[in-house]
Amino acid sequence: MKKLLGIVVLGLLVGGRATPYGPKGLMGGFEDISLGDNKHKITWEGNGYTSKAKLIYFTEKRASEICGSGFDILDQEYDVVGSLGPFAGMPILVSTIECK
Repeated sequence: MKKLLGIVVLGLLVGGRATPYGPKGLMGGFEDISLGDNKHKITWEGNGYTSKAKLIYFTEKRASEICGSGFDILDQEYDVVGSLGPFAGMPILVSTIECK
C-alpha cells in the first residue's frame, strides 16, 4: 500500500509537467562546462514529457546566453535512458558548441 501511495504522490508531482528551462533539478535541466577555446558542452536532461525538439530549443537558448554573439553546434548526441515499460525514459541531449 505504501508503495502504491508513493507512486501516486510521484505521479501528482510530475504529472503533465515537461522540463522547465533552467539549471538541472528534480524535473531535469541543463549543465554546461567550458572546454576552452570558446567551446562549451551543454547537457540537457528532460523527463518523459520533454520532446527532442524542446531539448534542442533549450540548447540553442542556453548557447545564446553563453555566447551572446552567435555560435556553431559542433556535435549533438541524443539518447533516452531508463525507459520502464509504459513509462517514458529520460531524454538526454549533449551538445558541443563553439562561440563565434
